[in-house]
Amino acid sequence: MSPLHGGLLALGVAMPQSLALVGIAYAPLMALGMAPNPLWCLWSAIAGALLMAALTRGGAAIYGVRPSAALLYGSTLAVCATLAPSLKLGAMGVLGLTAATMMLSAAVIWLAVRTGATVFARYLPAPVGRGLGLGIGLTILWLQVRAVNDWFVGPGGRLAISTVVMVVLLALLVRLALVWKRNHPSKPYLLALLPVAAASVWVIEVATGLPFMWVSAPAVASFGDLVPPSLAANFAYELFHADHWAVVRTALTVLSAQALFVAFTFIVDSAGNAVQLEQATGRPYDVNSELRAAALAMAVLPWFGLLPVGSNFAATRPLIDGGMRDEPSLRASNATLAFGLALMLALAFVGLNRVPVLFVTAALIVIGLGMLDPVQLARPAAEPGARQMWWQTWMIGLVFLFTSGVFAMLAGFAVAVAQFVRGAEGAVVRSVYTLRELRSRRWRGNDEEAMLRQYAQRVVIVVLQGTASFAVARRIREEISRIAQPGEVDVLLVDAQRVAQWDVTALDSFARMARELRAGGVAMLLSHPSDTARKTLANIAGLFDDTDHALEWAENELLRRKGLEVAQVNRPLASAADLPLCARLSPEARASLPGFGLVTTLRAGEQAFNTGDRDSSLMALLSGSVSIEMPAMGKTLRVATFVPGMVFGEMAFLDGSARSARAVALEPSQVFYLPRERFVAWAQKHPQDGQRLLNALAAQMSQRLRFTTAQLIALNP
Repeated sequence: MSPLHGGLLALGVAMPQSLALVGIAYAPLMALGMAPNPLWCLWSAIAGALLMAALTRGGAAIYGVRPSAALLYGSTLAVCATLAPSLKLGAMGVLGLTAATMMLSAAVIWLAVRTGATVFARYLPAPVGRGLGLGIGLTILWLQVRAVNDWFVGPGGRLAISTVVMVVLLALLVRLALVWKRNHPSKPYLLALLPVAAASVWVIEVATGLPFMWVSAPAVASFGDLVPPSLAANFAYELFHADHWAVVRTALTVLSAQALFVAFTFIVDSAGNAVQLEQATGRPYDVNSELRAAALAMAVLPWFGLLPVGSNFAATRPLIDGGMRDEPSLRASNATLAFGLALMLALAFVGLNRVPVLFVTAALIVIGLGMLDPVQLARPAAEPGARQMWWQTWMIGLVFLFTSGVFAMLAGFAVAVAQFVRGAEGAVVRSVYTLRELRSRRWRGNDEEAMLRQYAQRVVIVVLQGTASFAVARRIREEISRIAQPGEVDVLLVDAQRVAQWDVTALDSFARMARELRAGGVAMLLSHPSDTARKTLANIAGLFDDTDHALEWAENELLRRKGLEVAQVNRPLASAADLPLCARLSPEARASLPGFGLVTTLRAGEQAFNTGDRDSSLMALLSGSVSIEMPAMGKTLRVATFVPGMVFGEMAFLDGSARSARAVALEPSQVFYLPRERFVAWAQKHPQDGQRLLNALAAQMSQRLRFTTAQLIALNP
């Protein structure tokens, strides 16, 4: 995909979205007798595409006005409009007061970036970010419901004749946009909706004479009429030439609270946008770089009546899906987007300076619906904590809708503190091991064992417990980062068997950590992942159903990195005489032993014995591999995996009891069977060697028992 194509795709989302957001951002101006100017939103998008692309480092995103930013500006404008009579400010003075409040918000954002406080947005509990997004979406939809309700009242308070036609046409437009969005998610469906809406309204007006409402930009007589106003001088004049300083001091408290709300919500929204970009591209996103640039834009642009800007995931997603992910191409696409928006201004200059209200309303309804998480519209899942998260999200969203964003922010802080206290009650990092303390159930040859013991500290196993939420995610990450330093560790294994619940922010933290470790040459593994963890960490970390197989993979990876391939150490044995168990036998006894047994070839998946069998043979593996398994809690538990040179089945051989597990060949294998009665016959001919073999067998059983005991202690401290 070329930057030109990418810029056009981005234009298809950013331009109609910007036009639609006029009704959100500038609606309070109508109460002051000033009609909103849709050209200001276009200028905001142009400034966002150029200014943000120039100021960010490693942004790799399309920039512009997000719905949340428009709502934040609109809510600030509404607060300032309520203060206008007391402060004796006109419409332009209210815009200036809004700009001053946004400048204070920008200072808070810059300070948060400077002090590193923005990291809180990454680790807020999921209900806070989701709740604010839900509240913004519900507010946008509620504003459209109120707007449609106003259509029913015509001049003189009578029912408007065109109302039914407008509502039906609006429903059709929304339906059409949703169908296009579902069938072609990467296409500019809102841009395609504009000519459809304009043509439909024009045809109906001509055919029936019914009047429809239009959003019109002021008449443009010269190029200067396209340029947004400069508010600083007018605001300073109105503020400093009126005797209302006592009221100003009182208003500062309200405006400061609004500024904090704007800064907090903007940071959280930007962090959520960054997570979406990271999940779409698979690369880390520098949200602090974006916030620094956004703070500068927020401090400057509102003084010209323009809106705050930031990364626009809705406009970026079509480019990412089309394969464009490199920063230079995305910056070029931002330039193409700005040029396309400038052409829209040129069309306004030649007289095409209005759009139907139906299009704006339909677009806002689609935008509002797009901000509603489908998970919140369904019944809460039955997973631990899911119902609580569902209700917390709705609580914050409804507080946002029915009161104000400030109270929603306070509700979000209450949820965050509650989850922090809950998450801090127990230690999440249960224990930390290396391969010295914790090993897989795959038994190794002498060469492998020697190398694994030598480099055991290069594999770190972290066992977690409890709830992995935002409150503990950072602690987990810091603890693991402290242990797993690139260059000193080859594999990091996280055992999540005891994790009852994963918070999405914790998963985001783990995904970023896995990418950072992979860049440093450290492989990250996760055992016992939840379904959500599988989706989030797929293709980023190694995922295993159980810790045992994850440990085996880690051991094999360590051996591979140290140059010892499994094929080198698992060489087949020519006969039973070459078994390590026979190393101390006399040459005559060792040479005669194979003649007392039987060599059998097993296919992959074929059983050497099964649970309950009464066969009392001792078995030795000459080639391939055999796994000892037994059922446990509806699953198959691996007891041990043996490689050439190892013996198994010794318990039934020694005491004659029934088999307590089954032995299954993992690959084509050769097994030496030594029945108990044949061993007795051999031992009668070589009594001292028979005792030596039994002693070696007892030493092996003791070694295995010690290993099993150490594993139980490690996994259940």
